[in-house]
Amino acid sequence: MIKKIASTLKAIIKHKFRATAILVILAFTLFGYWLIDLLIDGDYFTKYKELDPFAKELVSIEGWWLETLIGGCVPMFLVFGIQFYLLKFDLEPEKREFIFAALPFIPKLKWLTNKPIIFMLGTSSIFLGMVLYLGIEGNTKYLAALFIPALLFLFIYLLRISSSQISSGEGFSKFTHKKCVSIGWACIVLSFSCWVYADVILPFSDALKLWSELNKS
Repeated sequence: MIKKIASTLKAIIKHKFRATAILVILAFTLFGYWLIDLLIDGDYFTKYKELDPFAKELVSIEGWWLETLIGGCVPMFLVFGIQFYLLKFDLEPEKREFIFAALPFIPKLKWLTNKPIIFMLGTSSIFLGMVLYLGIEGNTKYLAALFIPALLFLFIYLLRISSSQISSGEGFSKFTHKKCVSIGWACIVLSFSCWVYADVILPFSDALKLWSELNKS
């Protein structure tokens, strides 16, 4: 009975993720297509270049993207660490799922493990929409850049497979089982490091930049 319930839940989660991924790709590809049209027509690229250096840092898209991605890795690495540590006890999949279900915060963390993947999927889809716009509305030579989002989608797919395997706690080598505790602690350290960087170092750095700018005036 427990095996049937566990397999049913896995099937639902699997198809739910696929449906979410398809919706994200379609929505963000259209958004990227619309966004690049808006930026070009409004000449926002020129306006951005003319901004004050401090204003550029304040609205840095690269900084926001990196902060969001690293912040999303906090629950992902935490769940990975717990899963690797549980390999030490050589539990059956059903018992492992029972332990995760018994801890109230784990299901939420497991859901959040997909956040970095979905975020990267959305980013890649926006880039795909922009490339399609430049190729269709501009010059077809820009379509050669489609290999970049294609590589990103491939990387995301491989990342999803690895994430699913780690979350399931199955199919690991003897070396992984032998070093599972060390790998688990490494993942937890990575989770803590991501949290420190995203929620402590970056805000403190931004505050220092603002303080420095205020002292100039």
